[in-house]
Amino acid sequence: MASASALFQIDPGTGSYGTAGVAQDANASVTVNCRIASTLGVDSYAWRVFGTGGTASPAITLSGSPTGQIASFTLPAGAGQAYGIELKVNGGTGTDFGDTRTSAVYVLDANGRRPFFIGETYEADATYGVVPRLNSAIASIGGAVPDEYPKWTKYTKTYSDLSSVSNSTTQTLFSLPAKGVIHAVVVKHSTSFAGGGLTGYVVAVGDPSDYYRFAGNYDVFQAATDTTAQTTHVGAIPEDFGSSAAIYITATCTGGVLNAATQGSVDIWVLTSVLP
Repeated sequence: MASASALFQIDPGTGSYGTAGVAQDANASVTVNCRIASTLGVDSYAWRVFGTGGTASPAITLSGSPTGQIASFTLPAGAGQAYGIELKVNGGTGTDFGDTRTSAVYVLDANGRRPFFIGETYEADATYGVVPRLNSAIASIGGAVPDEYPKWTKYTKTYSDLSSVSNSTTQTLFSLPAKGVIHAVVVKHSTSFAGGGLTGYVVAVGDPSDYYRFAGNYDVFQAATDTTAQTTHVGAIPEDFGSSAAIYITATCTGGVLNAATQGSVDIWVLTSVLP
C-alpha cells in the first residue's frame, strides 16, 4: 500500500505554484490556491485554516478530481494578514488520516514584514520557526534586546581549539547566566574535521550532569554541505536559578588523537533566554 503524504504547494494568486512545503507571500484581495503535491495513496482530504493573525478565517472552496486535491480561498483587503493552512490526508485505510502537513500564506504589513498567526510554529522557517522574525522585529525597535527574549548566539570551534593528546576533550563553550534557559541548539560544520589517519570525529553540547544533554554527537568528519546540520529542540528548563552554569562542548575522535587533526571548523548556534 502506498504511503500517503499531505505535503502541498501554494499558488499565492500569481498563477504559479511554489515549492511544496514552503510558505508564500500574497497580495491582499487575491485568490490563493493550495494543491497537494502528490495524490499517491491518497483517498481523502481535509483542509482547514488553523490560525489567523486577527482576521476571520476565509471560506475554503474545494476542487480537483477527486474533489479536495485543491483548496482555494480569497483574501480580504488590507495589509498585515497571516493564515496557517493545514492538510490531512487519508493513508488508504478509509477512516484514519495518515499524514498532516501545515504551511502559511502572508500579506506583508506596512513595514514589509510577515505578521504572526495563532498557532504558528515552523511554517515560515523549517529550522528556526518564528524566532528570526521576532528578533528582527525587536532589533528594529532599537536598543538592546532584553535577556528574557530568546536570542541566538553563535560559537565557532576549530580543530586547533579542540586539540588534545587524547581522543576526547570537554571544554567550556560559554557561561549561561543564572535562571538561563537553553531552548535549541544548531550544529553545523563548514570544514570537515580530518587528518593524521583519523577515521571519525563527533562533537556534542551539554552540561556537567550530561555532556550530551543539549545536542548529541554530531558527525563533523562527514563532508560539509549547505544542508548538513543537526538541530536539537531542548525545551524550556532553567539550568540553575542561583548561579551561572558552564555549558560544554565535547569532541571525540576515532583512529587517533584529537591533535592529529589538520583541518576542521564547526559553528554552534544556541537559542537562550533568561527568566525575568
